[in-house]
Amino acid sequence: MSVFKELLLKVLNQVDDKFDDLKYRLDARLNRNQKVHLVLYRGFGNEKELYFKGRVLKDKGIALPSENETVLRNILSMYKRFETDEIPFAEIEVEFLGYTTKLKADKEGYFEVSLPTPDSIDHTRAWHCINLTLPEHKDASGNSVKGEANVMIPPRGCEFGVISDIDDTVLKSDAANLLKSARMMFLNNARTRLPFEGVSAFYRALQSGPDSTIFNPVFYVSSSPWNLYDLLIDFFSLNGIPKGPLMLREIGLTENHFIKSNHLDHKFSQIEKILNFYPLLPFVLIGDSGQKDPEIYAEVIKKYPNRIKVVYIRDVSSNERDEGVQMLAKETIKANVEMILVLDTEAASKHAEKIGLIEKEMIAEVKAQKAFDKSEPQGVEKTIDKIGEILEGSKKEG
Repeated sequence: MSVFKELLLKVLNQVDDKFDDLKYRLDARLNRNQKVHLVLYRGFGNEKELYFKGRVLKDKGIALPSENETVLRNILSMYKRFETDEIPFAEIEVEFLGYTTKLKADKEGYFEVSLPTPDSIDHTRAWHCINLTLPEHKDASGNSVKGEANVMIPPRGCEFGVISDIDDTVLKSDAANLLKSARMMFLNNARTRLPFEGVSAFYRALQSGPDSTIFNPVFYVSSSPWNLYDLLIDFFSLNGIPKGPLMLREIGLTENHFIKSNHLDHKFSQIEKILNFYPLLPFVLIGDSGQKDPEIYAEVIKKYPNRIKVVYIRDVSSNERDEGVQMLAKETIKANVEMILVLDTEAASKHAEKIGLIEKEMIAEVKAQKAFDKSEPQGVEKTIDKIGEILEGSKKEG
């Protein structure tokens, strides 16, 4: 990094900190008693430790989208997600099954919680609720603001875990195309974003395993910012995609970077965290060919031998890129790991059944879900597609 760039980043970081501090103190002086809320991100745990993350923010009142939400409302909601008013250094109290601890958020309102897993925890359940309180902030009734964090502990006896990308793997986002990606982000909501055909049935099949009596954990790792967390959770719920922890990325200035972590470093480090948290559990990796998932997964296979059962890469790219993925697949097979380039979830499900990951009957369910998801978009989806066509036409004319 050049001396000039390093100096510029330090100055911008200091200006950003000063501005946030000034805005926070001005709001306090003007008695802007906007509601404060705990944004709690799904976490995960093992028999020794529980981990989750959260953020303390002023409530911007982003409502769940309706069936016929307007494009303008979608844009306004997205603006609110990124124009956050964080509560810096808020005090937080945590309680779970008799264990209590206190901590503080950082200057951006983020905090991370690591707790010992209580001996009394019920290991027959996958999901557990942890209570949090903001003692310095009150709700409309005058009580301290509270929240519940959801933490997943894979039940004993699960056979494998799944780590999946999100953009262009679970949902259509055109992450490799800046214009299309921006259109998808700002003009859509959880109801109008489209899943890749059959993805919900395929992931449910993997979660159930080969005899449908097991709960295999599913994790989602993405370079999307935490600001989109609520939208993604709503999208997963509306489309029947299995519930799991999301590991997204912080955005903002540091003294060394304009964004706090780059795409490759973030995804690799989060996958490492999961693998290290469950050292005896093998994993299935799912991604797409649009960005760098194949390269990241190949590095994971190299660094963690005998931990990856198979890699599925959704083909969303050119023939030239496909050749590059196939070259990587030749390298991973030397480590006894297949990297399969698939056109759709039906192809992936057939392979998964062949190697004993899912029930054979689930292939028909994936095929039926795929047909349903391919049905013609209606209502606001048509409007958004039309806007996209206009934008693409304008770009070509320019």
